[in-house]
Amino acid sequence: MQKKGRAVWTACALVSITVSLLAGIAYHRLNEPNNDLLQIPDLEPPPAPAPIRSDTRKVNLNNEGVRALNRGEFKTAIENFEESLKMDPTYAVARSNLSIAYNNLGLHLKDKPNESIKMFHKAVYLQSNNQTSRSNLDAIISILGSDPKKFEDRVALADAAKNEHDWVGAIVEYRAALAIKNDADVHAKLADVYRDAGNQAKAAQEYQNARDIKETLTGGSAQSQLRSPIP
Repeated sequence: MQKKGRAVWTACALVSITVSLLAGIAYHRLNEPNNDLLQIPDLEPPPAPAPIRSDTRKVNLNNEGVRALNRGEFKTAIENFEESLKMDPTYAVARSNLSIAYNNLGLHLKDKPNESIKMFHKAVYLQSNNQTSRSNLDAIISILGSDPKKFEDRVALADAAKNEHDWVGAIVEYRAALAIKNDADVHAKLADVYRDAGNQAKAAQEYQNARDIKETLTGGSAQSQLRSPIP
């Protein structure tokens, strides 16, 4: 059963938008990266036409996403950022803004915490070092009645996400649990998720992490106790 969290409301103006904060949940600041359109020095020969069109398009999609997000059009913003990333998966600005979009959508859905947490999971997955999104995730976990600082609670959240085939949520929560306690069984569970999500390289690494911990604890081989990363 969901426990009720105490709402603490604070007015906070960011990017000319006044928002309300609930239990520490906050909007991110967005900056429209118009500088990215000025990447070619005047004296350099122009690149081939295709890269110019591609670079301009990805930046335009990103900037359209920023404008949509500032209007509160979350779906449109997310679609634009994702399309920009499809054109260039290394485009850090679009990835950061996509994380921001999911964070802000999570805040928008704060009265539906079971939906909100999924958005914060995506935000943290995209930018794991962003403290605002991590704090927002902790806040919504508290609202749901769990303790974000408790190892068992993070594992339970991860298990629930895994059972729903929510790989992003499971990865974020298993990682959070491992940050609290380095546990072989959780490494193995995380490996299972990576394997099922199709990331065999990370699955293999997590299976190895689990084996290393078990071998350290038992002084012997733990190979037979863990499943292979390849189905």
